[in-house]
Amino acid sequence: ISKTKMHAALHTPDDILRFSTAVLFSTERYEAFNGVFRRCSVLSNRQAPSRDIAHTFAHFDRIQHITSGGFWKDPTTQ
Repeated sequence: ISKTKMHAALHTPDDILRFSTAVLFSTERYEAFNGVFRRCSVLSNRQAPSRDIAHTFAHFDRIQHITSGGFWKDPTTQ
């Protein structure tokens, strides 16, 4: 258990009283995705980080499309 999680655990009883049951409290999956954004911005020139991250994600999406068997249909051929 890390210090951050322990600190969050201290607030859990109050949060349950305030917001009801803790069913939808899991945010670790989304918080972990912040690391992906951070890694994508490491090689950014810091002038347009959003653009650089978008380009990186577009590249990842193309790679995933190709490796999963996808293709782009050429409209000029039959």
